[in-house]
Formats: sequence, C-alpha cells, structure tokens
Amino acid sequence: MKNEVADIYQHKAGSLINKLVEFLGERNVKCCLRRHEKALKSAGPVFREYYLKWRHPWFSAFGQYYELINKAKSIHRHLTPELRTLVAGAKKVVTLEENMPDSVKNKYKAVLLDADHARNYLFEIQIAWHFFAKAYDIQWYEDNSNNHPEFLVKAPSFHFNVECKRISVDIARKIHRREFYLFVDKLISEIDKRAYIGRLDIVLYGRLTGSTIRGLCDKILGIIDVGELQGEYEIPPLGTLVLDLSSASGIAIDINERM
Repeated sequence: MKNEVADIYQHKAGSLINKLVEFLGERNVKCCLRRHEKALKSAGPVFREYYLKWRHPWFSAFGQYYELINKAKSIHRHLTPELRTLVAGAKKVVTLEENMPDSVKNKYKAVLLDADHARNYLFEIQIAWHFFAKAYDIQWYEDNSNNHPEFLVKAPSFHFNVECKRISVDIARKIHRREFYLFVDKLISEIDKRAYIGRLDIVLYGRLTGSTIRGLCDKILGIIDVGELQGEYEIPPLGTLVLDLSSASGIAIDINERM
C-alpha cells in the first residue's frame, strides 16, 4: 500500500488531477475557481482566512495546480498539502466513477464543485472508497427523486446498503462559524478605526444571524463611543458585554466566542 501511495504522488499526481478536471469539466472548474478568488479578494481578513479559504477542500489546490501549469512546472515535484489532498480525492473520484450510472456521475459533477455542500458528497465518496479498498463490489443506485441509499456493498458473505449522512458542527450551535467570522470582521475593523486595544467578552442570549450582526455591532460601538471602556454592560435584547479596553496606537483585539 505504501508503494502504491508513493507512486500516486511521485508519478501520477498530474494525471489524476487532469482526469478529475476532465470529469468535472474544466470550464466548470475554472468558473468556480474565479468566483472563489473573487470572494477572497472582497472578504474581510478574518472571514477570508478562517472561513472562505477552507469552505471547499479543493479550491486552493486547483489554484496552485493552474499556477504550476501556467509556469510549465511539474505537479509531483511541487506537491503542497493542499495538492496532496486534491490528488487523493482525484484518485477516489476517477476510480469510483467508472462504475457509476450516468445519473450518479452527473450528480457528482455538479455537487463536487458546490462550495457549500461539496464536503457532504466527498464524504459519500470517502465511505464508498473505504469499502472499495477492501475489494468489495460497489453498486451505485440511480440518482432520482426517490429516497434511497447511495450504494449497495457486496461483501463476500453478505450484501448491505449504505446511506451517508454528514452533520455539520454548526447544527448544534447558536452561533454559526460563518456569521461569527463576519461579525468579527465588522466589529474589529470599527474598533481598529478608534485605536483601542484590549478584550471583549460577549454572551448572546439567542442566535447570531446575518440580520443581527449590524445591530449587535452598533450597540457595542455605541457603548464604546461614549467612553465606556471598562465594565459589564447589557446589550438588550441580544446579550451581555464585558469590556476591558484602553487607548493604543494599534489594535490587537481578542474576542472570545461563547457558544
């Protein structure tokens, strides 16, 4: 197995990525990559570094791949961790798709480039690969409007259906990561303009949503703008705030998220 993995990275990396791009459609890949890069440029630093860059496990690697291609550099000699992840994913997809019905292939061609949902479907690929690597036969069910398992696994002594469900960590949280990072970007940029340094502890009573971010920021900044830099404050009806700020020439605000 070690020799097979080494061979993939040393000799087949470029070929596997090429086959994945061909499966997904190069036009589609480049279109999604342009949207991703545009989003990175327009986003705030926190939202960009902690959320957008990691929303899809392949986009950063595709960018590196095309940069190497444009510079006529070999892929296997310049493998980054991101490219290794892409190569591993490519190996699984291009191998498994050989036995997929057309309807399933078309599903994966669409969803594997969906920034918001790709990880859910890559999970299906990973589970199928787990059984395929054990030399079990995988029989994919047609993708249609009916609810059914993803595939049938034919093991030597018995057969069984597999239906994959992936649950995001955000489901159990009142504060989702996307909204939290958007909030931090907005609040820190405003505190930066006022040249304060220190700490803010914020406890919210309910959910943080896109519609409440601006109101929460306005209430916090309203307290700061009247000179209240130390102490505990109510921010009705959203929650409570503890401030420990002081004037500074720069800003290094530490915001603790309590969930």
